Amino acid sequence: MLAMAAHDLLQPLHLMLRAVEELEPCCSDRPHLRCWLDLAKEQGARLATGLRNLMLTNERRLGAARTAPPTPFSLASMFDELEADWAPFAVANGLRFSVVRTSAMIISDRSLLRAVLGNLIGNAIKFTATGGIVLGVRRRGHVIRIDVVDTGCGIDADDQQRIFDPFYQSEPDRRGAGLGLAFVRSACRELDYGVECRSVAGVGSRFSICVPILPLAGPGMIRIAAGG
Repeated sequence: MLAMAAHDLLQPLHLMLRAVEELEPCCSDRPHLRCWLDLAKEQGARLATGLRNLMLTNERRLGAARTAPPTPFSLASMFDELEADWAPFAVANGLRFSVVRTSAMIISDRSLLRAVLGNLIGNAIKFTATGGIVLGVRRRGHVIRIDVVDTGCGIDADDQQRIFDPFYQSEPDRRGAGLGLAFVRSACRELDYGVECRSVAGVGSRFSICVPILPLAGPGMIRIAAGG
């Protein structure tokens, strides 16, 4: 029932966010109203991400997502979509959002991987006050590592072992329910991908999705396992 409600709520939510965008030019000389519009966009994006996560989780519990095999796609195309989704929110917060281009072609569950990276980027924007966020890829032996790096507040060493637990928040006044990183870990387990966090309090964080490389499927293609 929750997943059905999430599906029905996404369309009116997207219309509301579009209405907010249309109102922005009218508030260019009214900082107070522009502040409220930026807040509405940020919270609307978080809500949309949560609703999509709920739908994806429900599909996998019902086994619906298993009916379609993983598909080949370029990481560059997914990075373009993520940049289009999140760059406006970074800019609205006075941050840079940089994407390091890659030619890697992979075979994976596209929708689930995109949701994972969207969660990480959204968190990076939320907890970064100055500087920016970088999305990129590194090859490490038999692993391709997709990184989301920020210059945010960082995470204390004691908290890094618990941030992926459901409802856990390292600071009581932090916004959100503490479910975003729990979803990331759950999705990565389903995809059989590793997830890592490297962070220094007051300096920034790097969240990485570590994906094993299977034998090459063709010229220029990196075949990557998804979901066993």
